[in-house]
Amino acid sequence: MSESWVYGLIVVGVLVCAGLLAYIWKQHSSIKSMKEEQAEKQRALEARAQEQRDYLIESIHVIANAMIHDERMTLTEGTIRISVLLDNLAPQLKQEPDFSVISAVYEQTRHIPYLDKWKELDKQDQWRYTQEMKRIEQENKDALLKAAELLSKYPFEKHFH
Repeated sequence: MSESWVYGLIVVGVLVCAGLLAYIWKQHSSIKSMKEEQAEKQRALEARAQEQRDYLIESIHVIANAMIHDERMTLTEGTIRISVLLDNLAPQLKQEPDFSVISAVYEQTRHIPYLDKWKELDKQDQWRYTQEMKRIEQENKDALLKAAELLSKYPFEKHFH
């Protein structure tokens, strides 16, 4: 083989290596960019989840305080709202002895229509359901107020931050 062929093959080899190096660098940059994008999406999802948890925690604290201090918030309404919020935040908490009354009262009142369906009821049905709610509230008043007091100060943040 002549010397020019050898030099030619060396040049071709160097060009192939340079091309492969450029391809590898481009792939590396692409993968790095995708990882950064995924990390940013993950951070955004985590921030959104934290916002949601904060909203649920604040809502539970506000409703629990209203159950204790605001006569416009009935124990039944507060219990239903807190039960739904706890289902989304910390469902296992409803199984603890201090909070099990929330599940019990929720189960006893879940058949009662609310919002627009309540407005559609005739006065006699509303009265009947109101009497039922008053009876359930009376039977569980102390336990519900105790649960509300504990929830109004419950340190949810320690469990989720």
